[in-house]
Amino acid sequence: MVVLRKWVLMAAVTALLCSCIGAIAGVGDAAMDADRNILEDLFLSTFQEQETAQDSFRLVDLSDSKYKKAVEIRNDHRGSPWSVRFEVAAAEKVHKGDVLLIHIVARCPETKNESGECDVPVAFSPQNLWGEDSAFSYEQRDLIKGAGLVDAITLQTDHRWKSFYYSVSVPVDLSGHPVFLMFDVGHVPQTLQIAKAAVYRYPAGYDISKLPKTKATYPGRESDAAWRKAALKRIEKHRMAPVSIQIVDGHRKAVEGAEVEVVLKRHQFEFGTSVNARQLTPWNPDYVNLRERIKHDFNEVSFGNTLKWFAMNGEWGEDYDFEKVAVPVLEWIRGNHLKTRGHVLVWPSAANVPSAVQKLLAEEPLNKKAIRQATYERVRDGVERTKAYFDEWDVVNESIPENEIMEKLDYGIMAEWIKLAQKTNPDGLFAINEYAILTAPSVGSKKQDVHHQRIRMLLEQGAPLGILGLQGHFPGTPVDPETIYKHLESFSEYDLPIQVTELDILSNDPQLISDFFRDFLIICYSHPNVKGVQFWHAYNYFYKNFKEGYSKNPTTFGWEKQPCATMYRKLVHGRWKTREEGFTGKNGTMQFKGHLGEYVVRVKANGQTITVPLTLEAGGAKKLITIN
Repeated sequence: MVVLRKWVLMAAVTALLCSCIGAIAGVGDAAMDADRNILEDLFLSTFQEQETAQDSFRLVDLSDSKYKKAVEIRNDHRGSPWSVRFEVAAAEKVHKGDVLLIHIVARCPETKNESGECDVPVAFSPQNLWGEDSAFSYEQRDLIKGAGLVDAITLQTDHRWKSFYYSVSVPVDLSGHPVFLMFDVGHVPQTLQIAKAAVYRYPAGYDISKLPKTKATYPGRESDAAWRKAALKRIEKHRMAPVSIQIVDGHRKAVEGAEVEVVLKRHQFEFGTSVNARQLTPWNPDYVNLRERIKHDFNEVSFGNTLKWFAMNGEWGEDYDFEKVAVPVLEWIRGNHLKTRGHVLVWPSAANVPSAVQKLLAEEPLNKKAIRQATYERVRDGVERTKAYFDEWDVVNESIPENEIMEKLDYGIMAEWIKLAQKTNPDGLFAINEYAILTAPSVGSKKQDVHHQRIRMLLEQGAPLGILGLQGHFPGTPVDPETIYKHLESFSEYDLPIQVTELDILSNDPQLISDFFRDFLIICYSHPNVKGVQFWHAYNYFYKNFKEGYSKNPTTFGWEKQPCATMYRKLVHGRWKTREEGFTGKNGTMQFKGHLGEYVVRVKANGQTITVPLTLEAGGAKKLITIN
């Protein structure tokens, strides 16, 4: 673990801290109540720059903002968040009952996080809180965690400066221990710049509710937002169509007064989620319950990791065994008429290919022919082994940041992969999948421009690209729905269906999650080029204690609903799930407008009840039903 610690030079710091009394910019009247900033100054002359092959800490002068300088922490690898840690020491002792306001100003000039924002956990606590030789009891550790001193603060910001406020009441006496404000930057390659870091102390018993708190939101969240009204009108235009059902008797005469019930059973639009396939097998004690809930909530289900190259070649072991884990679940998916899609054939960086290919990529001189052949075999094998179950694949994943194979061979190989996939399954639909496209704060971001270039290159080279996969990894302060719609419009120029993949959000605010997912579903459902939205482990957001991921343990099930579950079901299976009941008129007809999809029609007339299917597509549907 790389740690930069800034220790206190007492004489210099004492004078500096005394000058900070009551000075909290932007806090208002609460500032006057603070004793002082108890944190060591961020820019003391004692700061020592540090650099290794994978990370660095340094002071930088700023010319592009109102801030003059910042501490910059750069991390160039993926690992545990705490593998790269920047610490600022408290200059004073911290006592039980202290009310603290933490104020941080930071930005993230660069990140490989899929949300487009940095993801930096922050803690204000003693070191080694959780170690075996910790000076704190389990009860004290739980109190510290429960108070929000650890595991409660996460900086989420992009290239723009953002101010963060967090307030806590200290539950245990920390006066006998050095305390640090800690920034953990090691999760993904990213660069964090900190222009301000302060911890203000208030008297014991101070009303913490008076203190500011950073609460994420987004423009257009309000209930009467104009964009939502326009989107709902587009939904009626693009996702609904007229239905006319006529009931006649055996002599082809209209049957007046026939009782008709029409129910949408399966949307044409794909509402899906990813799952860990093993959680849907008997290995998981509650797998039957999980299967039933998925059948009720979604018409599409896919795997997060089970079909990746590592998994299908056996390198990840029995947890991801294709024949024993994936195939039984694929059989269940097919047997219940759910759709699925494959993720992913080639994730083209050394970190995301099997060990044998990693060795090829590291060899000097480079054996380009062997690398190319290995990728061809992967594409053929992945499509061949799954084409009995589904026809849709993400062929290339994240080709912009994860581009090592193309850099060492050539970018034309992406078109070759897609051509080979279609040759293996001529009925298939094949996608290029990319992140940080929908999450951009405005149209025309650098990454969007590069992605447009990728798509045009593939089409010019004759790649049978059938779908554009746009990932939905959103930061805790998501972009507004109107901007998301503009992004969708921008990528509609190719006249290809858009599949939103991997929808999630970096937030622990249940109401924000629910509101944003509601608005995201509305904006996507309103766009005619979007064919579906796939959550990334939806039930992590639907249920309070549901933790479904990639561990070797069964899912931790907690079925206490979160607001997101209620919202989703009211929207998708309420407002957008057509149910019509009525009686035929004199001409034997019943007419209505319904959401596109597969219906069941039940008719009661002349002492008979019959049930027939009906498919509603964009042009509308007319159904003639005969009652003998």
